[in-house]
Amino acid sequence: LYLQNKKYDQAVQTFQELVQQAPESEDGYIGLGETYQAMGDTAKAVEVYQQGLTVNPNFHILRHNLSEIYSSRKDWKAAIDLYKQALQHDSTEISFQLRMGDLFYQKGDTTKALEIFQETAKKHPNDWRAFYSLGRIHFSLKQDEKALENFRSVIEKNPQISDAWLLIGIIYLRQDSLKAAETQFRKGVEQFPDDWRMNFYLGVVLNRTEKYQEAITYLQRVVQAEPQNVDAILSLANAHMNLKHYDDAISLCELVLNDDPNNLQAILTLAAVYDSKKEYDQSEKLYQKALKLDPENPVALNNYSYSLAVQGIRLPEAMEMVLRALETDSTNGAYWDTLGWIYYKMGDYQKALQHVQKSIEKREASWEVLDHLGDIYLKLGQPQKARDYWERALQKDPTNEEIRKKLGKGES
Repeated sequence: LYLQNKKYDQAVQTFQELVQQAPESEDGYIGLGETYQAMGDTAKAVEVYQQGLTVNPNFHILRHNLSEIYSSRKDWKAAIDLYKQALQHDSTEISFQLRMGDLFYQKGDTTKALEIFQETAKKHPNDWRAFYSLGRIHFSLKQDEKALENFRSVIEKNPQISDAWLLIGIIYLRQDSLKAAETQFRKGVEQFPDDWRMNFYLGVVLNRTEKYQEAITYLQRVVQAEPQNVDAILSLANAHMNLKHYDDAISLCELVLNDDPNNLQAILTLAAVYDSKKEYDQSEKLYQKALKLDPENPVALNNYSYSLAVQGIRLPEAMEMVLRALETDSTNGAYWDTLGWIYYKMGDYQKALQHVQKSIEKREASWEVLDHLGDIYLKLGQPQKARDYWERALQKDPTNEEIRKKLGKGES
């Protein structure tokens, strides 16, 4: 109580008396050490923890607290030595092995950390924790197959470890395996319906696969549970924009911008909404603001470039911007589509085809990219191919009146 109320002198006196009266109890040492830490006197805290471990090497909380102090000082040798000594007393205690692996990983010695966790997993094949640690390291190294293998082992041993379900889905998402990611996050939501992260990532995947109405269901859950979650608010705005619920999308963007006027993601999402509404004066101001905040931001450069291309204006400027975006990220299919569409507007249909095709090599084609290919093939004198692509675009966006008109012209 003294410690909670920051009455440190009284707390020190109370815990000192407890240590004297019951030196075999860990509680007095813990309270005294944590009081000194709260006072900012880590030297005295270290002294207390060391004293307690001398009395009883099995005071595990003292060892952990002391290792945390050493870690914060980057004194990795001292922290690791604590657990080496502990393992000499009890070589079978898994928590010591796991903590030592964590310390080597924090130190930056990934090879040694992996070695410890692999050895621990062999010694304790039914305990999920070493497999989870292995999965996290492989995940951070982008060694996806090894990470997946270990996270699946975690779920097999303990299905209640939500992070393992989540990270499997994130791996699929970063691999652009959207179908697998969707399946995984659906399972995750079923298993952990109140975990906002599962709902959020499922909403993100559904946005990516153009299932916007369903995405709204899951993203609204997140916003209700986490009203300050900017990523969820803007993902929800994106879903509303794609369903042409423009007022809802604008309100959500403005909700973020009222709190953070320079939020780049909110500025760019709002600009995209105004582009969709063909209110280009509004989007122009927002793109210029975004590029003042971050002149080399590839998303801002690409989206501004595409906005100009759609309008058919300032095409050399649009070309220069999208090329800068591609210098930063040449793997983004949307940027290649923008470049192709600029060439289309310039009348160079062969180059337009070349670059838009490169776009679908990089990612699954959206209705817009398929529509672009239809327009390009029509200009290249291949009306049947144009029609094929428009049909595919319409399958992805069945309510798109512009594509329906193009197909109507093709039939007449």
